[in-house]
Amino acid sequence: MKILVLHNQYLIGGGEDVSTQAEVDMLRSHGHEVDLVLLNNHSIEETSKWRVALGAIWSVKAYKLVLQKVRTQGYQIVHVQNFFPLLSPSIFFAARKGGAKVVVSLRNYRLICPNAQLFTRDEVCTRCVGKMIPLPGLMGKCYRDSFSASFVATAMLSFHNFLHTWQRQIDGFICISDYVKERMIEGGMPAEKLYKKYNFIAEDPGFNERPKDNFLYAGRLSSEKGIGLLLEAFSSPELAGYDLTVVGKGPMQPEVEAMAARHPNIRYEGPLDLRSTYRLMGEAYYLIFPSRWHEPFGRTIVEAFACGTPVLASDAGAARELISDRTNGLLFTRDNVASLIQKIRESKDDADYHQKRQSARRSYLDHFTQETNYSQLLEIYGAVSRECNAYGNLPAQ
Repeated sequence: MKILVLHNQYLIGGGEDVSTQAEVDMLRSHGHEVDLVLLNNHSIEETSKWRVALGAIWSVKAYKLVLQKVRTQGYQIVHVQNFFPLLSPSIFFAARKGGAKVVVSLRNYRLICPNAQLFTRDEVCTRCVGKMIPLPGLMGKCYRDSFSASFVATAMLSFHNFLHTWQRQIDGFICISDYVKERMIEGGMPAEKLYKKYNFIAEDPGFNERPKDNFLYAGRLSSEKGIGLLLEAFSSPELAGYDLTVVGKGPMQPEVEAMAARHPNIRYEGPLDLRSTYRLMGEAYYLIFPSRWHEPFGRTIVEAFACGTPVLASDAGAARELISDRTNGLLFTRDNVASLIQKIRESKDDADYHQKRQSARRSYLDHFTQETNYSQLLEIYGAVSRECNAYGNLPAQ
């Protein structure tokens, strides 16, 4: 199968970039011809703001690029990972005009929320969901706390809502969790075009049967990720004898460094490479995933499972479907420090702890391996193509 993958990278790399490359590598390893086109937001610094704004709504350059590629290379599938802001939804029109089927991975809430998070002003927000013109996002300056940036995001959504772009130009959406799928249906996306496929871990880090007794946080250091809640918990007298290791970077790094300097039970390791992070995950007693927003997936949860480490997570977003409470981890009440402290203390008196490590590992093997993911992706490609045979191959064109 010939596949064109398109992805607009962020200024700060994250799980979407990792998942995109993992899918490309997986498809290539199974013999598919995959071309990857990457655009990077660093190029925005060299472009005038008005040109970026107009291009986010409709990029003539990206349209021409995709149309030319599809027509000359004969791609059967155009798989879009992230289109905002440099690629724009114009690429969907180009791919369809060129004769390809269009698949879009929904790794955030971009199609129903101007800032793509359903979280603004330090709280969960769904005021724009289902609205043809998402004015609350504009008036609240939800995207980057900027009226101009929010105007661009709102204008892009409004324009393509009126054109029914999502319904008419896209053949299939890949939702990375049931939670995302449910939110998209609420936002007006066609349910018959929505498919669920979890992210996967490309390289098995291995099961660690001999953990230490510390807790681990690994991820972006920002408010919506719950790092403030976590610091509040481990700086409290109730958890004075409990150790927390923090890995990552982000806007709240100064607060993390200050807390680590004042509290000997909090250690900040800074940002680490993936192999070093996996080592700490395998050694951790629990990974803590304290997100305050409704995470579409939760890659670090699955990475911890692969290491055999159970996860203590807030009961928000996709975490509720990834974690079976008291089986492969524990759930606490979102945005509630008392609930978090209670669950941390409870975890240390757990007679079934080692069984939870086995269950965490089993969750990874059953649902988040490359082999499982490949078959699911080919089924989705087959569903949108309608010409695929059972092995995902299309007739020569």
